[in-house]
Amino acid sequence: ATRLRPVRTQRTERASIQALPAPGFTTAAVAASEQSERLDVPLLEAIVATEAVKTDLPLYVCAARADGKAPHLLDVVTGPCAVLVGPEGGLTDDDLAAISAAKPDAVAVTLGPAVL
Repeated sequence: ATRLRPVRTQRTERASIQALPAPGFTTAAVAASEQSERLDVPLLEAIVATEAVKTDLPLYVCAARADGKAPHLLDVVTGPCAVLVGPEGGLTDDDLAAISAAKPDAVAVTLGPAVL
């Protein structure tokens, strides 16, 4: 990821939003990049609501409760893209509807059979 854009969902905890650093390059992003041996540091953008999800890139939504027919993310990504990963507890039906309204061509995908 070259940019990280937090998305406020129905299950996002208020404390999580308040704990977000100001947008830009953060010390946490630098430390995480160093720990994972990345050569670049992702830019943290301002938080947006699910109904305001916008991107010019293909959007893949990791929906843990996908209908069981959702393809694996790694099987569909062919180039630059945006990936939305939900909060603990997953995305709600209302979250998914808002994302779909904001980005109608978003594709539901899975990261595999395990749900963390």
